[in-house]
Parts: sequence; structure tokens; C-alpha cells
Amino acid sequence: MRHEIKHHLNAVALYIKQRKYQEAENYINSVTESINDLTIINYTPNPLINSILTEYKIKAKKLEIKVNYDIVVPEHINMEDTDICRLITNIFDNALEACTFFKYGDRFINFKIHRKGEFLFLSCENSCNTSKIKYSGDNIISTKNDPQNHGYGLKIIKEIAEKYNGTFIAKTNINSFTTIVNMCLFNNNF
Repeated sequence: MRHEIKHHLNAVALYIKQRKYQEAENYINSVTESINDLTIINYTPNPLINSILTEYKIKAKKLEIKVNYDIVVPEHINMEDTDICRLITNIFDNALEACTFFKYGDRFINFKIHRKGEFLFLSCENSCNTSKIKYSGDNIISTKNDPQNHGYGLKIIKEIAEKYNGTFIAKTNINSFTTIVNMCLFNNNF
């Protein structure tokens, strides 16, 4: 998948370098197909975060999951865009999957991002059948049939938190799972 994405990005970059903007847009549309139907909602001044949150709000609605956002961030965050994307999408992928194992009507995701000074705080609480969670020591392990090929989401979230001098906490409560990431963005050269 990474190899294929690299080729797609190279093709788009070439169109842009040659100032063939319509061709670049057409290529992106052919790869994503749904981009024409996606109306981006401006939750923040940050366009990348807006596009991610819009996409996941649509996915959640299809799964009958109530989503609440509490977002306060500036247009620029002192992080690489790829890390912002990987962080938020992994948090949401995990939350959506956990909600699908929960009964209809009680499915929810409460997602928060706040920046204060050079600190960025993210939290995501979602409905979850916590009796299905398996542990190996302090680590949560995948419950899928082939766990050696799954369960990377939480590892990626932790890796990104540590990259930005931060912490990652996953905790459970009755019928809910919460992911908390705190990062210090001071002195990052992005």
C-alpha cells in the first residue's frame, strides 16, 4: 500500500510541477472517487485537520455513531502533516472499530484537540465493549484473527507522541475507551 501511495503522490507532484493543476485534480479524483462528494466542514483554521474530521464524521454517521468535536487549534501546528494525519486517523480508526462492537443507539465518539502554547492535547473517548479488550502486560493486543498483522494503531499513536516529547495513555471505563495524547511541540523544526 505504501508503495502504491508513493506512486500516486509522485504522479500528482509531477502534474503540479508542470503546472497541470486540472490534471492533478483529475488524478486525485480518480484515486479517491469520493472527493467530489466531500464538503469539507471548517472545524478549525487547519485545513488538514478539517478534511480528516469531515471524513470521519461521515464514516461515523453511516455507522450510526454520534460524534462530538471540541477543537481549538491554529492554522499551523508545529508538527509534520504526515504525523498529524497518522495520529488522528489511527485514533479514529480504533474508535470507529470499537464502536462497531457496541450496540446501536449507544455508540459515541468524543474527540478533543486543544493547543495551549507549545503543547497539544488530544483525547478521544468512545463507546467500547471493554470485556473484549485483551492485554499482554500493560499493552493492549489485537483481538483479530491474525494479531501479528494488526494492532499497529496504538503503537503508531505512541510512537508519534514520543517523537514530539509527549505521552500516550489508553484507559478503559465501563463501556468506554479513552485515548489521551499530550505533546510538547517546542523546538520542533517542522
